[in-house]
Amino acid sequence: MTSTRWRRRYAAALTTAALAAGTGLALAGSAGAAPAVGSLTFLNTAGGTGTFADNAPVNVKTSAACPPGSTNVVGILRGAGLPAAGAVVVANTAAGVSTSGAFTMPLRASLRDIAAEQTPAARLQGRYDMTLRCQDFSGAQNLGEFTGTVWFTSATSYQTTQPIVTTTLALSAAPAGPVTAGARVTLTAVVAPVEATGSVQFFDNGAALGKADVAGGRAQLTTATLGAGTHSFTAAFSGDVAEYLNSTSAAVGVRVDAPAPAPTQPAPAPTQPAPAPTQPAPAATQPAPGSGTPAQPLPKPTVSRATLAGKPYVASKVTCNVTVSGAASVSYAWLRDGKPVSGTAKTRALTKTDLKHTFACRVTATNASGTTVVTSAAVRVGPAALKAAKAPSVAGKAVVGGKLTAKAGTWSPKATSVKYQWLRDGKAISGAKAATYTLKKADKGHTVSVQVTAARKGSSPGVAVSRGLKVK
Repeated sequence: MTSTRWRRRYAAALTTAALAAGTGLALAGSAGAAPAVGSLTFLNTAGGTGTFADNAPVNVKTSAACPPGSTNVVGILRGAGLPAAGAVVVANTAAGVSTSGAFTMPLRASLRDIAAEQTPAARLQGRYDMTLRCQDFSGAQNLGEFTGTVWFTSATSYQTTQPIVTTTLALSAAPAGPVTAGARVTLTAVVAPVEATGSVQFFDNGAALGKADVAGGRAQLTTATLGAGTHSFTAAFSGDVAEYLNSTSAAVGVRVDAPAPAPTQPAPAPTQPAPAPTQPAPAATQPAPGSGTPAQPLPKPTVSRATLAGKPYVASKVTCNVTVSGAASVSYAWLRDGKPVSGTAKTRALTKTDLKHTFACRVTATNASGTTVVTSAAVRVGPAALKAAKAPSVAGKAVVGGKLTAKAGTWSPKATSVKYQWLRDGKAISGAKAATYTLKKADKGHTVSVQVTAARKGSSPGVAVSRGLKVK
């Protein structure tokens, strides 16, 4: 029997034992979940903290003693690629357990070896939570738990502090201008990575214009109050969790023209007596050959700012959006981490090879007078998103004052958390983020639906919208 197969059987046996102990705990009484005793600190064999290689031996130190009556501990690690019940990283043992003070416990193997034991072998990425359970020998009594968390920041290393994620913000305006005063202009801010949550404040020539929540990596604001002149729009993203840093967009300019004045009718001219007949005017002199206005030179192609549309996830597609005028030919190229890769179509499918790399598109427009090249802002490619196996739905009576209840649907892989955003005619209703929503007078005559964002460790969030209900 190979060593890998033996390790996998051994890991399976440990998991079975842990599950059996958990079953005993569930039958032991009505106390529910075990009380939290304290926290875990990950240490290397020299006692250091911080960043760890995934193939290095590691210990965990408790912040306090196990409760009285504890004789054994067992350690479980949960996260992407591991069984739903978790992987056993500290086998059921009495060695080193203390009920009088903090103690240190070694993990039975490196995290790389524990990942290799899984079937199929796991690729550790993202957040992993560890529980060290204080119990009796059989596991029938769970007397308390210590908890700790690590984050994988690369394929071969992890750390004990939550990583800080830099965000980028791209702003666009539609229409791009020029427009007439009073026309509707929609500003769209795209936040990367798409998992970032928070809000976007929009500015017009430095003055606050309005704020919108981020949903699915986007925030939008529409205004019809722009006066004549040149408007310079910017946007600022503020994360609602410390994990995501704030970011600001580049400025986008839109020219707004004053409305044309209404035409006036000239006063009628006084009636004059009919003039005496005149001799016909001489024939107009034709210009000499070659004396006409010379033809103007053809300008180079005009290309708008390029933006990427679509979710930048593995197994999804992104499209290079751009407006080109005056070009005889247009070509597209794709850049991974700034270097050209395969693909010359306007749309490109993202694969596992692209994971965690940045992607951008480059557009080249050419005519007889020259070439214009633009490159989009780069986005970072995340893991494949959850998909709705069964779409979200809404139950309840669609009348003013009626209460609607959202059903999250089912997701593949299974979601561990969901967020709700109620929509009116497809636009977010401010503050409506609970699983239920009471219909208001403002909803009458409109269609109300719910957008569900499903999340799971190791996957990008999935977004799906229910069918709408017309409010009476």
